[in-house]
Amino acid sequence: MADAAVFARKPQSEAASKTPRSKRPTSVSASPRAESATRRAEAASPRSAEEFATLPGITEILAKEHEKRLALTVVGLDKVPGPYLATIKSCLIHMLRNAAMHGIESPMVRRAENKDETGTIKITFAAAADGYQLVFEDDGVGISAESLKQAALRQQLFGLEEAAAMDSRAAVAMIFRPGFSTWKKPTNDIGRGLGMDEVARAVHGLGGRIGVSTRPGKYTRFTITLPAVAAARSEVA
Repeated sequence: MADAAVFARKPQSEAASKTPRSKRPTSVSASPRAESATRRAEAASPRSAEEFATLPGITEILAKEHEKRLALTVVGLDKVPGPYLATIKSCLIHMLRNAAMHGIESPMVRRAENKDETGTIKITFAAAADGYQLVFEDDGVGISAESLKQAALRQQLFGLEEAAAMDSRAAVAMIFRPGFSTWKKPTNDIGRGLGMDEVARAVHGLGGRIGVSTRPGKYTRFTITLPAVAAARSEVA
């Protein structure tokens, strides 16, 4: 699977799913001027830089725990709006653990694959047309659809025929399934923090969405899109 993004499905309440589209509540968005003012006010908060100052240290700890070499690059996290800080920080900590455990190869494996022994993780946050975009990318092993199918079979989530008929996009989408894991035995990191299903749920709770694109042996990229803060507040209200 290469480049085409797979998105986590946003849960829909039973009541909403049964309500005719014409009768569903209409979300109220703030005007572009109000959104711009809110973005500037939130981006100016010094809390953003302080909130994410621990990420490099967490990355170093994870590298030692998993005997990996990791280099973290962060761009734009000082612009994360205040209302999004706690959720984004929790999501990023889990995604760092996920990259250290599943994504980045050991130095020996990377050397055999003609890669630099140090795996790179890049986090980028920036304003987008209708809000914000957060990208988390590592240059590791990528996501193997076949490995995900085998893990699902071990967990008896479906049978052999269903697995054989499943395409790569459907297989990769399983990473957002509650409780799903490719690990055969527990580790210190498994069970800590958020699972990818909870990351998706947290993003959906902010009115956003999360997708993943991957190329085996090359990279895995998670892209999170979030609404402008003013619009998000209006929808919640």
